[in-house]
Amino acid sequence: MSKVYTAKNFNFNKNRIKRRTVSQKMKESELLIGFVVVCVILTLSMFYIYQISSIATNGYEIEEYERKLDELKKDNQKINIKLADLKSIINFENENVNKDLISIEYDNINHITSSSSVVALER
Repeated sequence: MSKVYTAKNFNFNKNRIKRRTVSQKMKESELLIGFVVVCVILTLSMFYIYQISSIATNGYEIEEYERKLDELKKDNQKINIKLADLKSIINFENENVNKDLISIEYDNINHITSSSSVVALER
């Protein structure tokens, strides 16, 4: 039992090889190259936009950190000034410092008064 194909079940176009001309091949290769170029350009554009947005974000963060650093430096200066004041008060009230500071009392203090306004002597 062999199969018999009738003319209406057999398609001649399926068995034929499509022949393309050189100009058709050129158009297909140009389309392929154009598609690849467009894909590359889109990819690079997306990468560029990502880089620009990340740089802008980092710039804002850096600016905020610099502002915080300036505030911390000012706070540090204020704390150092308070610390110096407290150290000087503590040192002044300390007994060892009071022993080093000797007060001298004078009994006879003579004030020199001058009637003329000449300070230097003429020779």
